[in-house]
Amino acid sequence: PILYGPYTESFHNLDGGREAIVPNFHFAMPFGDKIVYGASLVAPFGLSSNWPESSAVRYAGTYSNLRVIDFAPEAGALINDHFALGLGVDFQWANVNFDNVIGAPAVLPILLPGVPVTEWDTTVKNSGKSFGMGFHAGFLTKWNDDNTRFGFNYLYGVTQNFKGTSQVQGMFADGDFLNTDAYAVSNNLRADPVKFPDIMTFSLFHKMTDKVDVMGSIVYSMWSSFKSITLYNIPVASIPDNALVLQNATAIQNYRDTFRLAFGLNYKLTDKWELRGGTGWDQTPTNNTDRDIRLPDADKYALAVGAHWQPTDSWGFDIGYSYLWPLQTATVNKTQYLDSRNWVVINATGHAYAQLLALGLKWRM
Repeated sequence: PILYGPYTESFHNLDGGREAIVPNFHFAMPFGDKIVYGASLVAPFGLSSNWPESSAVRYAGTYSNLRVIDFAPEAGALINDHFALGLGVDFQWANVNFDNVIGAPAVLPILLPGVPVTEWDTTVKNSGKSFGMGFHAGFLTKWNDDNTRFGFNYLYGVTQNFKGTSQVQGMFADGDFLNTDAYAVSNNLRADPVKFPDIMTFSLFHKMTDKVDVMGSIVYSMWSSFKSITLYNIPVASIPDNALVLQNATAIQNYRDTFRLAFGLNYKLTDKWELRGGTGWDQTPTNNTDRDIRLPDADKYALAVGAHWQPTDSWGFDIGYSYLWPLQTATVNKTQYLDSRNWVVINATGHAYAQLLALGLKWRM
């Protein structure tokens, strides 16, 4: 609060990255000459950052995590020798974590001189789950003796309604402010509906020679549907009321629609070995005004290399490595209001790098 003056902390080389395993399974079985049934298990969306609970950004965010698993039964039909259609139903299970620390670092030096400013720091752990349904549909055309293929896919963005638990541990979990180890929980945590983006994918493949293939894709993601995150029923003590109350928290995002571009090349060394390489550009949905510490993202370039080994007609193995680096520095200049009397200001710059290792197995029955 302005009455007590601001409390300031500085930080440098703070790391909030995490490792993750991403599933990607597909199964297809022909039914006659023109129909194929299949199923897939993928992770269409995911993001995470994990800032230490002792870091200078703890009041704006600590652990943030979104995991979406999609299971889709699918069917495809060959309309003629040059055109095929596909359709799938998406069953999506989503989990989210939205944690931070609350405290009174600007007040404590006045109220309790000599007491560490972190004495009242209280961890807030919000977790929720949701289930939603959607669909995807597309087509594939091929011509030039099957040497050229063009495909399109549309993924309908699923709306998720998260519900879960809010756990608060520390001084602000006690309405009397007497116990630094106090604990409070609300099993009625909920969030406003979250609409994930509709996604359109355009892909082109061309076999240039017996040894060289070229390919590219354009992905348009309609992230502008994602405006804000509002959580309800967080049990936090109120200093003026001197009581434990259920409070709400809103994080403005105002995401924008984005493009992702990719270009790739295959080179066939032998009948059993193929080398692969590619590059890409990935546009961030965040903007310079509303970008926060939970996802300090920026536009990124990508380089990828890989190989395919086909030891038999039935078995194939793939390996790939991708490196993503930012096109520009990610800036965070965000004022996050906790309530009418408390807010957090983050002024920071950073970089978002990523490394991906992919292993694949193909089995033809």
